[in-house]
Amino acid sequence: MEEMINMDDLEIREEWISGIEVDYAEYDGAAFTGAAYEKTEYYYSEYKFVNGYIHGRCFSVYTNGQPCNESFMEHGITLEKTRWYQSGAKREYYKKEPMINQYWSENGILLEDENDKTRKIFYPSGKLKSLYIGNDEKIYYDESGEWVVKIKAEYNDYVVTDRKNMYFNDDFISKNYMGLLMDYEFYKYFIIWLNDKNGDERGDIIIDMIKSDVPWHKSNGINLAGTHNVRKAIPYIRLELNNNVKPPEHRDHRDIPQSSYGWTIGKTAKTALGRMGV
Repeated sequence: MEEMINMDDLEIREEWISGIEVDYAEYDGAAFTGAAYEKTEYYYSEYKFVNGYIHGRCFSVYTNGQPCNESFMEHGITLEKTRWYQSGAKREYYKKEPMINQYWSENGILLEDENDKTRKIFYPSGKLKSLYIGNDEKIYYDESGEWVVKIKAEYNDYVVTDRKNMYFNDDFISKNYMGLLMDYEFYKYFIIWLNDKNGDERGDIIIDMIKSDVPWHKSNGINLAGTHNVRKAIPYIRLELNNNVKPPEHRDHRDIPQSSYGWTIGKTAKTALGRMGV
């Protein structure tokens, strides 16, 4: 039986192959070829290495015996991967060629479905939320099926494109922005849409947010009041100076944290008033 090396005994560094970041392992100063294992309080894993790179079938199992993940690797590059929840439900499937990338909730709802041409993100209900077409078009939908924002330009989820390339369903947003803001992804579009409004209308929307019972809305509204120097919001902001609630963090469809509020609403209020010279 092949000797298994503890992963902790390997020297692992990151390398780039064809634009893909991979792990390279050495043992006793040489590229490692052989099998290695890893054991934590959550799972047990086995890996195979050839000339320093993970190669072949690798797998992990939860401590309850259910499969955690299974990958087929080629010199450090993932060719195919399947992940499961601890309950045994499928969580993720990836294939390099032809490209498939899918993600499910634990109750079996498809939350992401990507191929070489399109990428779709779904609400927890299974309704379509975002449609990416190639690299230069995105449509964001409300859960009702109404389109909210269309972007026609090379798109990056982390950088909002120029306003000239964005199209808003203005009437729908005006009537439904509080509900739309329950989805954190909408906020980055909302602040651009808000810039299009005149001062009075913008101020009324921001005050509406501050008066909300939803901590996210209240905190973001206070911050926007400071940014836009909304003087008529000052009495509402003062009412929140002793509010010690800290809004919960936002998580995406993969349960990855997207935004964390480090401050209480009260501290946000004090900072906003300071920015307004109050």
